[in-house]
Amino acid sequence: MIDTDPKMAKHQEERLKRHKQQLKQKLTELFQIDSPDLDFGLYRIMNQKRDEITRFMDKDLVEAVDEKFGECDEETRTQITGELKELEQTIRNTYGDDALDAAGLKEEYRKAARGRELHEKWQQLHRDAEEASVSDLQKAEIFAHLEEFFSRYYKDGDFLSLRRYAANEKYAVPYNGEEVLLHWANKDQYYIKTDRFLKSHGFDVGTYRVLFEVVQVEGQSNGNGTGRYFVLAGDDAVTYDDEKHLLTARFAQVPLSDDDLLRRFPPGSGRQKPNQDDIVGGLVAEILRGDGIPKGLVDALQTNERDTDRNPRLYKHVMSFTRENTSDFFIHKDLGRFLGQELDFYIKNEVFRLDDLGTENEVAVERYVKRAKVLKSIAHRIIDFLAQLEDFQKTLWEKKKFVLRTGYCMTIDHVPKEFYPEILANEGQLAEWRNLYGIGEAKGGQKTLAGDRVDKAFLQSRPYLVIDTALFDGDFTDRLLEKLQHPDGTPVEDLDEAVGGLMIKSENWQALNLLQERYREQVKCIYIDPPYNTGNDEFLYRDNFQHSSWLSLISDRLYCSKPLLLSEGSIFTSIDDNEFANYRRISDHIFGIENFISTIIWQKV
Repeated sequence: MIDTDPKMAKHQEERLKRHKQQLKQKLTELFQIDSPDLDFGLYRIMNQKRDEITRFMDKDLVEAVDEKFGECDEETRTQITGELKELEQTIRNTYGDDALDAAGLKEEYRKAARGRELHEKWQQLHRDAEEASVSDLQKAEIFAHLEEFFSRYYKDGDFLSLRRYAANEKYAVPYNGEEVLLHWANKDQYYIKTDRFLKSHGFDVGTYRVLFEVVQVEGQSNGNGTGRYFVLAGDDAVTYDDEKHLLTARFAQVPLSDDDLLRRFPPGSGRQKPNQDDIVGGLVAEILRGDGIPKGLVDALQTNERDTDRNPRLYKHVMSFTRENTSDFFIHKDLGRFLGQELDFYIKNEVFRLDDLGTENEVAVERYVKRAKVLKSIAHRIIDFLAQLEDFQKTLWEKKKFVLRTGYCMTIDHVPKEFYPEILANEGQLAEWRNLYGIGEAKGGQKTLAGDRVDKAFLQSRPYLVIDTALFDGDFTDRLLEKLQHPDGTPVEDLDEAVGGLMIKSENWQALNLLQERYREQVKCIYIDPPYNTGNDEFLYRDNFQHSSWLSLISDRLYCSKPLLLSEGSIFTSIDDNEFANYRRISDHIFGIENFISTIIWQKV
């Protein structure tokens, strides 16, 4: 066997340690356990599983690598040992029992071609046996491959194929021979920011109130920065209202170049560029420098909100506010399948390097079989873990949501007269009529209203006046629905049939999903007015994925809309130049290019 150089062994040991640490850092990102103070979405779940995930990264993963190498080593060594015994028996049968020594076939037998051939084969088998033994170098290569593979598909809470620039760094696009294939970076993911839209954020600190507001600033979408970041908006971004005990910080999301980012948020020790901690820390420091903030509030903002928090109160809320608005844009529809396919492609091209076959860089493929087996086995353990978490999020997203509140709007001619006194006594309903129609106002109100009074005679004379059950209690609504009548006075037997329209306040994909069974193939016309994705509207998108984020949003909602349309139904869409081309492609794909009718163009003024 070949002796190991101590210096080389030390180098391999250090390399193994370095790659283990790099993989652990990447998995900490993937499993989203690096932000214990965040308390929304998946972060809340991951904080509960922190110990389990940490054990997997620190112990189970390393042991699994050793175990898999051991399995492959045992299998390979068994095969090599068998071949070596066979070869040595052949040598003894040919040259005698004393033909072998520690270096192989004795020198006097190597002069003939047959002897040299047997000696070289004996030496090769011994080298193969050495190669089959697990080494720190081989382990380091596995950890390096794992870190490299998963780095290609994850950023800030989302699994997606990150941009590659080198000629030999490629992705595999699923293609089954279609004439035209429409593909984008996050095609197989749900866009889930439709209920967010840069919301404000507020929290209480004793008798004080702290409010983070999002404001638009001039040129917000026209910068030349490489990424968009939250900054405090102007010199008066932080104000304190002593009367209301209200501290307000106004944020804007703006594009910043790398140089701008460095100037605003100097990186911490040992870092070339600022990370999330540097940015949040800079924002916190700016807020605390605001004029007129009471010392008691400043002190409270710099203490922990809960004993289990890692960071002070203000830091925690700034981190949560910025993270929730800038990360976790997507949920993958089948993360396990996606990463599994990409892993196979990675192994073929990065481990076996099939492109090198037939070139001067070609090496024996057998050399890579063992590490490929170990890499695939360990990677699938990580993939399975990640897929469980992502599938849980997907299940929550796809689950039909509970209806929180239902109200009915109906004209007076559907309401029995016995309910008139309660209607007339409802100040909320009367106020709504005044606001909408001016009913009951002495000046500028209904000219036909005698004495500016809303009474029983008034209700009887206006059969099409609308009442809103949201302004009444549940008991009134239940009794009214039980006794609801048609304009001719006959009772309503089927409430669904009597309802002439439906208005839903909801996240739009969830609402469309809820309507699938009840309204399948019943809708004559659909009109949509989606975000134009100008960069300065309320549509949130991940940096460098503006158009693909929008395509994921639109495609899922169009797919949900199609089953609702009658076969002769129509869909109209208001769109501008920013996404017109992409929208035309996706609508042609979903509804069929042969069903396109026309584009109606109007002049901007």
